[in-house]
Amino acid sequence: MKPLINAGNIILVKLFVENNITKIKPGEIIVYKDQGKIFAHRFISIFFKNNQKIFITRNNRSLYLTEFDACNAVGKVISIIKDSKLINPRGNFLQVIIDKILDFIIKFIKICKQ
Repeated sequence: MKPLINAGNIILVKLFVENNITKIKPGEIIVYKDQGKIFAHRFISIFFKNNQKIFITRNNRSLYLTEFDACNAVGKVISIIKDSKLINPRGNFLQVIIDKILDFIIKFIKICKQ
């Protein structure tokens, strides 16, 4: 998540519970586990594959998309402490628009495949 989150920064995470895991919006940063490591990426979209919830995310520096099983999701980043300053994790206007467009494209492609 560089340059927004760097080594040594502190992130405050609201842990997911079963009833709020699907209430995340495109552009919000989520934390998840994969192969024993913890990652933070921007949430793009959710879909179902073989009766499992799959999240699609991207990092801050590229439009490369990552999929992972939603059961590996830990929580949503609500604040970042960087150089003793509290930072809003939502990102700038352009990032929010890009994430909403990507969400729309992914949903549109799924509808077309049906």
